[in-house]
Parts: sequence; structure tokens; C-alpha cells
Amino acid sequence: MRNKIRFLMGVLFLFFCREVTYCELLGAKGFDNHRILLSKNSGTNYPILTSPNGGEIWAAGSSHCVTWTTVGTGHKSFRLLFGNWNNVPYAFSSQHPYSANFDSTWEISQPGTPKIKVHFDTINTESGCDYIYVYDKNNNPITQYTGAHGNIWTPEIPGDRAKIRLKTDGTVQKYGFYIDSISCILADIDTIDNNIPGTSVSCDWKVPPINSPVNWLRLEMLDSLDSVIDWDMNDSSFAIMLSAKLVYPNGGESWVGNTVYTIKWRMVGGEAVSTYKLIYSTDGGATYPYLIAENIAATDSTYDLTTPNIASDSLRVKVIAYTSVDSVWDTSDNNFYIAVGAEEKITIPTIFFAQNYPNPFKLSTDIKYGLPGDANVDISIYNLSGQKVINLENGFIKAGCYVKKWDGKDQSGKYLASGIYFCKFDTPYYKKINKIYLIR
Repeated sequence: MRNKIRFLMGVLFLFFCREVTYCELLGAKGFDNHRILLSKNSGTNYPILTSPNGGEIWAAGSSHCVTWTTVGTGHKSFRLLFGNWNNVPYAFSSQHPYSANFDSTWEISQPGTPKIKVHFDTINTESGCDYIYVYDKNNNPITQYTGAHGNIWTPEIPGDRAKIRLKTDGTVQKYGFYIDSISCILADIDTIDNNIPGTSVSCDWKVPPINSPVNWLRLEMLDSLDSVIDWDMNDSSFAIMLSAKLVYPNGGESWVGNTVYTIKWRMVGGEAVSTYKLIYSTDGGATYPYLIAENIAATDSTYDLTTPNIASDSLRVKVIAYTSVDSVWDTSDNNFYIAVGAEEKITIPTIFFAQNYPNPFKLSTDIKYGLPGDANVDISIYNLSGQKVINLENGFIKAGCYVKKWDGKDQSGKYLASGIYFCKFDTPYYKKINKIYLIR
């Protein structure tokens, strides 16, 4: 009888002390309120995701085959989910300054996410004496910090919890740490296929047209009730990249001034592109101040350029592809050349100084002007008190169309406050002042 009681007590102990492996994810996009198994490969039936499994770079908008193998039988179907990292505000800090001989551990959680990262805005401890340790939910060490650090992400931490430990000695007490956000892959999860037959070992996927360096796939094995038996995901993240490629000129070409040449480029993941912009450099790619064309249609991949009639051996072209949320670009791999050709024909009928765009602006604004002939040009920004805050152009400029970009900084590189500013365009035969609105 005593042995039976001990056996029953042991069973009850194991039941109440077992690791909780299920949680209810309510309202999370793509999970359809199913119970999600949080402990992968824990039983006799489970999937093994083989591709992508980490480190791949897949082109935005391309088609790929996701593959896997299975262990065991008894499953009905699979569900394939996609997610990328999303930052979540999370303010937490140690005592400032921390105490001597202090040793405490805090837990940060984001229920349901397969992996988590923690962002330290500030770390400042006595170097070599006081340490910040990062563990996963099972107390496995992930990384450690000592000394002064700023704006630093921890490595990826498996599971939905991270533990932060601060351990100090009895000598110097410093600031400690401040955490301002965490990152997880739960907040934006999409279902690729919700009902893949249980006999399948692959699924064709149209990669979304996005720029995202850190992405994950999660393969769930389902039973006849569409409950999750087990799951797997790529061992490390893979990248989805929208990319532009400048095909011509790509370096080494010899052009003649005042002659038409066709610039060529191609796009990978072009479904997401709204417009293109072409600019060029005369200093080997150090800067690209000269506009060729902008607002080029997304369907175009060529542009006919009448070359400037200059002699230069350090020219490069840059193509910029704009999406609704981002931009990507590519440049000539090496310099190409232009020799002076026939007498240049000036096509600008009169001088102009256009209103900046955008206006008002927050980050930067473009200031365009054109010259029918060579001239000394001065472009300066003034505040409401009439003080010059920055000079954007001052020198002899050849005939042509130009764009100057102003980022809202003064001559010393400091950001200026919101307000009204004046842009003065000055040449020997034309002067104009435009009003600029800066918003912070």
C-alpha cells in the first residue's frame, strides 16, 4: 500500500511540475486561434524544415520551393507560416546607479513568439567587475556584457522569454542598464498555406515583394482536428532582398560628350517598385549630385541620355528604385569615361530656380535650378533673423540642370529647429529667394 501511495505521489509531482508546452494565441494573424505547441521536436511525430534553414538570400517577388522531411506518422496535414522580426516598445531599467554586491534577475516575455531579442539603449557597468548576463527561459547562457555599450541588440534567444541578470561586486557602482524595446516574430505572421496534404514534403511559395533581412518560416504538423502535433522552423534567419542592378554603363566604357547613350538596368522583385531615379557622379562615386531623370515608370528598364559635353575619367551612374516604403539602388561597378564631343547645344531656354520639394520637409528636400550658360552661382539658406545658416553652392557652374539636397542642418552639421527659412539663389544676372518650411 505504501509503495502505491509513493507511486501516485510521484505521478502527481510529475504532472504539476511538467514544462508547460501549450499556450493559446488569440487573435494573432495567421494562427487562427489554434493551440500552438511551443516545444518543437518533442515527440515521436514531428517535421524537419530543410529549406530555407538559415543564411539564404531570396529575391523579393521570386518563387521558391520550401522543403521538409517528417519523422513518424499519424498526421493529417501541415500549415506553413511566415514572419519577420517586429520591434515592440518595452521600457525597463536597473536601479541608477546600481547597488554594491547586487545580484538580481529579471524576466522579459512575449508569449507565443518562437524567438526574442532584447535591445539595450544603454549599458554602463564597471568593466571586468560588474556583468550583465542574458539567458534563455531554461537558464542557458546567451551572452554577457561588461563596461560601456550603447544601442546594442542581444543575439536571438530561443523561446518566448529572456532573462536579464545584473551581478556586481562591492567596489564601483555605475549606471546599470536601460532596455527600450524587444523584437519578436509573432506580431506579423502570415499563413502561406493552411492545408498542405500530410504526404507532401514541399510547398511552392511566392516570396513577398519586401526588403527584410531577418525572416522565418514555421512548419506545423497537424492532426485530424487541425491541432498542432509538433513544429519546426529554420535554424537561423534568411533574408528577402529587393535588388536593383545597373547593367550599363558598368565601368570601363568610353563615351563622347553631347551624344545619346542608353542606360540599362534590371530589377529583382520589381512588382514592388513604383518609380526609378537616375543620377550620376563625376568624382568616382564619392557623391552623386547630378540628376539624369526621376519619376521613371516602374515598367521601364532603359533611359536614353544625352551625355554632358565634359571631359572626365571618373563618372558613375546610380539607379534608385523606390517602393511604397523603401528604396534600393545600384551603381556602376567602376568608373567610365567621357571625352569632349561636338559643340554642346544648350537646351535650357532660360535660367530657373524651382521651389524646393518636398515643402514643408522633415528629413531632406531637393533644390533644383538650371543655367542656360556657365555662371557663378551662390545658394545659401537664411533664418528669419537674416543670418546665413549654411551655404549649399558657391562657385563656377557649367550650363545644365542641377539638384542640391538640404538635410536641415547648419554649416557645422547641427540640426536646425523647425521654422521658416529662406533659400537665396544668386547669379550675376538672376536672383531669387524661396521660402522653405522645416518641420521636426
